[in-house]
Amino acid sequence: MSNTKASDSSDVEIPNTHVAEAAHQFRAVSELLFRQLPQHDCVLPLLMVAGFAIELSLKSLNSRNVYHDLLTELGIAGYRVTAQPIQKGHSLVQLFDALEERIQRELQEAYVSRSRFRGKPLIRDELVIYDTVFVNSRYPFGAHSPLGDGSINGLVDLVCIIDDHIQRLKGRIVC
Repeated sequence: MSNTKASDSSDVEIPNTHVAEAAHQFRAVSELLFRQLPQHDCVLPLLMVAGFAIELSLKSLNSRNVYHDLLTELGIAGYRVTAQPIQKGHSLVQLFDALEERIQRELQEAYVSRSRFRGKPLIRDELVIYDTVFVNSRYPFGAHSPLGDGSINGLVDLVCIIDDHIQRLKGRIVC
């Protein structure tokens, strides 16, 4: 068991750089798969990757740094820093609802100003459509449709809107 330093409110970095970078990579893969749709049947991997990109993006806006004591783990002085989401799980709506109100408003503004395929006036309502896309696309043989009532275009657009907003926030720390 590793020795960790307890996180407090000063350890909240928005967006959390580590989580935001991972989300950005999943966004890039979702765009790559989206461009491949005319040539390849890669809908399920696209849905899974895009859903996970949104999940990580939202978690990057609500994560704490956790410090692991390297003296205990490896016998050297220092800490290894990891991120821990304050709200866990895969539900996009629950992750959004756990965000600070100001961050929710900023995402709403980005959504309204940028969405090309907007099906709903509120980003939260759009997230409801794609709430379980990551979970349902991993096992598409269940009772639920992986995409629900959404569209592939709308999902990829939502990934880009959220990630672009987060990329603009980098370097801005909110505690």
